[in-house]
Amino acid sequence: MKLALWQTAGFPADTVANLGALETTARAAATAGASLLLCPECWLCGYNIGAAVATLAEQRDGISSQVIAGIARRNNIAIRLRLTRSGIFPADRSTTRPRS
Repeated sequence: MKLALWQTAGFPADTVANLGALETTARAAATAGASLLLCPECWLCGYNIGAAVATLAEQRDGISSQVIAGIARRNNIAIRLRLTRSGIFPADRSTTRPRS
C-alpha cells in the first residue's frame, strides 16, 4: 500500500479553502499511486482560531464530512483525518482542548 502524507498549515478558519486544497491534494496523491492520504490533525478549521472553533466544529456526519467522502470517491483514495467536532467545546470555553 502506498501512503501519501500531507503536511499543511491550511487556511485558518476557512473550511471552504481547506476543502479545495484537499481536493487538489487527493487528486495529486491518487495520481502518484497512493491509496491512502493522511491529513494533519484539525487542519480543516485550523489551530489557534479562538472562539471561531465553536462555529466551525461539526458533527461527524456534517457537511464537511460529506464533502470529504465525495472527494475520496471522486479520486478513488481513502482519506484519514481528525475533525474538530461540535459538542466537544462548551460554549463558554471554546478554546478548551478536545476530550479524548
